[in-house]
Amino acid sequence: MRACSEHWTASGMFYRCYGDQSGGTALVLCHGLASNGSRWQELCNQLVLPAGWRILVPDLRGHGRSDWRGRVGNRQWLDDLAQMLDDPSIVRYVIGGHCLGANLALRYVARSSAGCLGLVLVEPMLPLALQGFMRVLSRCGGLLSGVAALIRLGNWIGIYRRVLPRLDLFELDRSTRAAMQVAGTDHPLRRRYAAPLHDLRYTHSAAYLQALRATLQALPSFATVKVPCLAFISASGLFGDPLRIRLALSQLSDVAIHELMARHWIPTEQPDALCQILSDWLSDRK
Repeated sequence: MRACSEHWTASGMFYRCYGDQSGGTALVLCHGLASNGSRWQELCNQLVLPAGWRILVPDLRGHGRSDWRGRVGNRQWLDDLAQMLDDPSIVRYVIGGHCLGANLALRYVARSSAGCLGLVLVEPMLPLALQGFMRVLSRCGGLLSGVAALIRLGNWIGIYRRVLPRLDLFELDRSTRAAMQVAGTDHPLRRRYAAPLHDLRYTHSAAYLQALRATLQALPSFATVKVPCLAFISASGLFGDPLRIRLALSQLSDVAIHELMARHWIPTEQPDALCQILSDWLSDRK
């Protein structure tokens, strides 16, 4: 079990630090929609890190212990991440994430890549590759924002849930894998991870809708990304067409793409492969 400490930014974002607390190089891992930093607990405990590295795992504002009922989106999250990395002891970093977190990591590097050694994209949500219900939702951005604004108004006058249960994705991943093994199908996975009503048990409604809207927004041009990239694609993509995602990612100037047998939740479905490939890739980021 890797040593872990807990911290807060001045803006109120909670994050955990794993490994060498004074390491000059940081690996930042951002979670996905309706998730939190516990998404990465298993990986953080098993990942082989180069000497002098630490792992920073935030609960993005509006998720987990970064409780927030106001306006939230890419701008606020990018500012929070910049504040977290504004630590004199952090000289260099690699930033990555899953789903929404992958998109956010890409935005962060496109905005400023000073000190960045690389980018890790785990099942990024590329608008041009969306399929199914996500493709339909991508055309409803104004509606999502409007409903979120109405809910925030209700929050402002005191209508909101005071206490939300805490989602432990480390334990949920373990129980879901066991259920999938017994069932012999991925139905338990989709029932627990692709169910908005399940997500809303753990996330304030306005934050969830704003995060969904942010996930579906257009991304910066890949031409703005000048750092090495490691990308993971789900071969049986539930929300995105894997071929279109591969073609889009191939436009990055320096990218290694790995396609794993998964539906969307690679850290849940392929934890060992993700850990091994990432460990090997990080060993070259010195």
